[in-house]
Amino acid sequence: ENSNYGNNTTTANQHNLFTATIRHTRKSTTIMDSIDPYHPAVQLLHEITEPILQPIRNLMSDMQGMLDFSPIIALLLLDVIEGLLTYLISGLF
Repeated sequence: ENSNYGNNTTTANQHNLFTATIRHTRKSTTIMDSIDPYHPAVQLLHEITEPILQPIRNLMSDMQGMLDFSPIIALLLLDVIEGLLTYLISGLF
């Protein structure tokens, strides 16, 4: 029996919680932004997601158009990171 199993499960659960929180926060921001962009809850959601989205927007500044693809790219990057971390964590234990 592996004594590190509990640590592996805890780390994986924390990572899954983090990525799920980011995904749901971004989705909530998009929906609430269309209703009332100046509502305090919407402002809070922007404060949470902008540190992740702004660097992506900066990298994509040359491709700027009418649509903001940074949330989609951020979610794809989170999926890649989640897959890599899951692979690394499962390989360690």
